[in-house]
Amino acid sequence: MFRLRSPPSASSSRTRREQVRRDAAGAWVELRDTLQRPEILYGAAFVLLLAVGGTLLAAWAWGAPVSVGMVALRDELNRVDYQVVNVAATEARRDEARKASPRIYRPNETYLSRIGAAIEGLPVATFEKSDLETIDPSLREEFGLGENSLARLQPFGGKEGPSSEWRLWTGRFLESLWAEEPLLPGGEYQLFATTLRKKAIPPAGGDPRPIRTAINLAAGDADALQRALLRLAERAGFPGPVARLAVMPIVRDPRPTVLYDADRSEQGAAAAAAAVEPVMRQHPRNEVIVARGDRVTAEQMLLLQQSRAQAQRSAGSPVLRWVGFGGLLAALGAILVGWLIGVYPGVSRNPGRLLGLLVLTLGVAALAVVGAVELPRIGAGAAAICVVCAAIVARLCYDRGFGMVVAVAVAAIVAASLGRGVGFAIAAAVPGFVAIASLRELRHRACLMRAGGRAAFAAFVSFLLLGFLEVPSVAGAWPQRFEQSLLAAAGALAAGFLMLGILPSIERLFDVATGLTLSELRDPRHPLLRMLQQRAPGTYSHSLQIATIAEAAAEAIGADGLLVYVGALYHDIGKSNKPDYFIENQSPGFNRHEKLNPKLSLLVIVGHVKDGVALARAHGLPRVLHHFIESHHGTTLVEYFYRAAQSRAEALGDEQPRIAEFEFRYPGPKPRTPEAAILMLADASESASRAMQEPAAARLENLVRTLSRNRLEDGQFDDCSLTFRQLRTIEDSIIKSLIALHHGRISYQSTAAETDAPTPAAEPDATERTAA
Repeated sequence: MFRLRSPPSASSSRTRREQVRRDAAGAWVELRDTLQRPEILYGAAFVLLLAVGGTLLAAWAWGAPVSVGMVALRDELNRVDYQVVNVAATEARRDEARKASPRIYRPNETYLSRIGAAIEGLPVATFEKSDLETIDPSLREEFGLGENSLARLQPFGGKEGPSSEWRLWTGRFLESLWAEEPLLPGGEYQLFATTLRKKAIPPAGGDPRPIRTAINLAAGDADALQRALLRLAERAGFPGPVARLAVMPIVRDPRPTVLYDADRSEQGAAAAAAAVEPVMRQHPRNEVIVARGDRVTAEQMLLLQQSRAQAQRSAGSPVLRWVGFGGLLAALGAILVGWLIGVYPGVSRNPGRLLGLLVLTLGVAALAVVGAVELPRIGAGAAAICVVCAAIVARLCYDRGFGMVVAVAVAAIVAASLGRGVGFAIAAAVPGFVAIASLRELRHRACLMRAGGRAAFAAFVSFLLLGFLEVPSVAGAWPQRFEQSLLAAAGALAAGFLMLGILPSIERLFDVATGLTLSELRDPRHPLLRMLQQRAPGTYSHSLQIATIAEAAAEAIGADGLLVYVGALYHDIGKSNKPDYFIENQSPGFNRHEKLNPKLSLLVIVGHVKDGVALARAHGLPRVLHHFIESHHGTTLVEYFYRAAQSRAEALGDEQPRIAEFEFRYPGPKPRTPEAAILMLADASESASRAMQEPAAARLENLVRTLSRNRLEDGQFDDCSLTFRQLRTIEDSIIKSLIALHHGRISYQSTAAETDAPTPAAEPDATERTAA
């Protein structure tokens, strides 16, 4: 049954126009804000600089390096030639253009208008209806109305018509049915699916819009159709329960939402064929300068150089080449920036880091290209050493994934600049991958040498295979293959020695701490640790125990055990300024906090975090360790002095002591890494276990579980990526370490006595306990 839609009033038309203007203004503002985001602006600059710099590098290199005595890997042709139209090739391209032209569709306006009128009028038809019996049976059947449907539709209807948001959702839903995922019958769906490009003409006319996919009406699966329509309706804005009502008219009567426009499609195919430029056939003055497989002579080398010089001087001949090269580099840069935004958002929003990545990628590639052009015989060695060095630097500064991406980018730029194929890029990237895979931990200098050795073996094998692929089987081929392979292996091995020498400079330049630096920092003879031993021996002993506990917990979940160990050693260095105010450094019966106001005591206790960060900066500790110092208490409550302040206020006669809890919390920040979270929990557990008179295994387990739960509920782990499974594993490891620390003593008292022991929440942290 068709429903006639009444013409809209002037006021509703104005309302719609105003809504359209507001939507357009909002879309423009959103687009402008998106383009003004730092990562977009910096990323665009990165892409531009990479494309321009890479193009200039390739223009300078101008083709594959060739030297006298080398076996030519390809035919070298004269670049100065005349050209004619290749009729057969031109016609073939025009046929391809006709086939590649888009298949044009137009909306099935009759069907869409009927569906739109039915959906838009549904809230009005059910407005103020409380009983299904008052609804027309055909309407109930068309929309599948039930008892709960009326209540869900009430907010969207009114005497004046449906709400503006309902109209907006309806318009979006109808638009998706012709512009995004139209319904097509079986035969047309098959043609649609096998056509590369599809477009739909808007109802109001204008340029056709691309269509990505469609829904097959011939499948006969009503449930699948309903699910697909529900997805479109919810994407348009309809809430889930209401969306089921909106799609029912289509589910009841599914028909094509677009129709094939044969005239427009044929016109587009003809225009695409006419736009194809004629294919020109090149006829060089000297067809072949050096044939593939020839051993290049001095005379051929001179002719080749002259030919390239003439080609460079010819008007406009290299322009398109460099435009294409720059465009491909821009595409590579855009992919790299998109990956950074998704995986490393901090890098994408930091112009300094992006500039460092650009210099690393483009600068190292330039060194490889210059070496290969000036000394063509060492091209493989130059590529290998540069790719391996770039990969190791990226791995040390970030992680393996970052290093692999940098290795691929450098290898691709070098191969493209030298005019080599994909095989050369793969062969150059392989030793970089092997070097990264070998650098799981960098705790001693032999790690770099081992990584360089493995990368050298990988470089030898990969470039030998490349020689099988590229070098023709002629006299002198085997020596050239082995020469390139050995040079590549030597370059990869040299990269290990080179990185060993410049590693300290890299750490200072990028402010990173490798395993070598961390291994040096765990030496007890470090000035900061010496000072801690002398001024606060109890704190130093406490830090050593926590370091052992935290390292075991980190290794249990696959985190960086060395990093958390060193972080634990230095996390309490701030206590060396006022050691007597902390329980582990006090003598029995002596407590400086007894005569202090709790708020003054709080300043001293909390101040050890700020003092620790200041000492770390003064002594040049890596920035990664600063976070362990400032976050090992997070924003937890200094409960001991908070309770003391409350008791003091009550003793002074205040009926309702006004002691703000936030005043007695550490300033933070909260742990942002799993390693920092492990240190926080290990610190609290070890400190609280010291206050236990009978640290039996059951009580220690209860202690650790309770402290972990309290910090989890307090939101201390909100900023790190710990999972519940990892947290449980950390708890188990800490419990095991604490039991071993307390010699695993067995309590022969009743189990009930252990179970009824006071909870650890009442036992203060080591930094809170005093001798009072």
